[in-house]
Amino acid sequence: MKKLDGRIWYGVFAYNKYNVIAQEVEGKNKAFRRWAAMYIMEHNKHRKDLHKLLERGMDHKYFLVVVDVSVDFLNSYDSGYDVEIDISKDTHLIYCRGFDTEEILYQICEELNINPEKFNTSWNVNYILE
Repeated sequence: MKKLDGRIWYGVFAYNKYNVIAQEVEGKNKAFRRWAAMYIMEHNKHRKDLHKLLERGMDHKYFLVVVDVSVDFLNSYDSGYDVEIDISKDTHLIYCRGFDTEEILYQICEELNINPEKFNTSWNVNYILE
């Protein structure tokens, strides 16, 4: 079974230092880019900016989402404009599940055909919903 890279594993499960880890995954709609992201909920429970995205994971240690983000929004964001994401308009939530153990993470990844070895820090995969 594939597992998280050691550096990422330590940042999530040993040192609890990351807010979110993510990886870009293949999506079907070219107007959107798709990411799988795992939020460490201890760091995200009080966030107002992502509340709509994270609300279903509030009772868990971890929350995995697969989310599409509009390419149009990403282009505005990358251009340096002061833009704020509208979760209901600029994203599509494809999948979400709260969980509490590393083992469940690997089960979810297997079910969704996501390679856990490819998770990285959000800034290394240009995941903007951090």
